[in-house]
Amino acid sequence: AMYRMLALVKLEAGQRAASSSGHATSVARREQQLALRFQHLANVWVTHVWEKFARREEGGGPGEGWAWYDQSYIDESAWPIGIRELNVEMNSVQTGLEASSTGSATGHWPRWADAPHSFRDPKLTLGVASVCAYPPDNPLPRYAASNHRAYVARHGYRYVLEERNLSPERPPA
Repeated sequence: AMYRMLALVKLEAGQRAASSSGHATSVARREQQLALRFQHLANVWVTHVWEKFARREEGGGPGEGWAWYDQSYIDESAWPIGIRELNVEMNSVQTGLEASSTGSATGHWPRWADAPHSFRDPKLTLGVASVCAYPPDNPLPRYAASNHRAYVARHGYRYVLEERNLSPERPPA
């Protein structure tokens, strides 16, 4: 609820900036971008809570041993909002950003607009880290790892892959 509230505050600040004069366009755009980020965090938090507290492994699912979710955990809470409503709100903000982008990307306007695509800052060290700890018969780690390796090879990044389940109380990831 707090991330959602922060998003609403940022949207309000953006609307106020848009109605004032001066550099209102860039300020309003930045407030919208921050609102969208807070909405992403709210979405991740709701997903986390849903998985951690509403997921049920015992009985009740279609067939024995299937996980199911206790719908009342979210729907009967003090702030009942689900992923669908959060996505509708995020889509609204994203649409507003796209409308104000004047043909450019919806993120930050580039400081070096004509930077070569192949530019790499030698002061930065980039890499890709992944946790892919599935049961041995699951094909996903094989596909994900090969995709990751192709990507890092193309861009010259370092790659770290963890295949052990370091937290057995959590579902495979």
